[in-house]
Amino acid sequence: MKIYSSYQTSFNGKCRSEFVNSFVNLGIQTHFPRDYYIKSNGQNILKPHYFIKFLWGDGNREGTNFVQDVVIKSLKDQRTAGRVILDAQKIDARTSPAGFYYKLGFRFLEEKFNKILEQWKTLGGTKFNAPDLEGKMYLPKENIKDCIRY
Repeated sequence: MKIYSSYQTSFNGKCRSEFVNSFVNLGIQTHFPRDYYIKSNGQNILKPHYFIKFLWGDGNREGTNFVQDVVIKSLKDQRTAGRVILDAQKIDARTSPAGFYYKLGFRFLEEKFNKILEQWKTLGGTKFNAPDLEGKMYLPKENIKDCIRY
């Protein structure tokens, strides 16, 4: 496994993203959409993408603006073509950011988590009653425009 990365973006010291040019064998059973990996010698290899490492906002659209900036940067980068991945983890040990990212258009690799969040959103979900979910999320190509316009 080879991983090449370089620091790309900083936002008031609260947010970080990286361009990641990863050559990682995902195995045959990958849950990423087809445009996130290539097949090479019978292996699924993750394509270059932007990875949001850390995000902490003050609630005044700071986090939303940062995510949108990373998505736009990824769209302009021919190597990544809009591919953005993140790891939705609790920063404050109390609340999951999964609902925030889901509303922006990101989806979990685990489909059962997406179904839980869809139901939460349909019922008018707020950050106060967001499901306690964590894990890898990606931005599907069909959700890019909605993310940028959110």
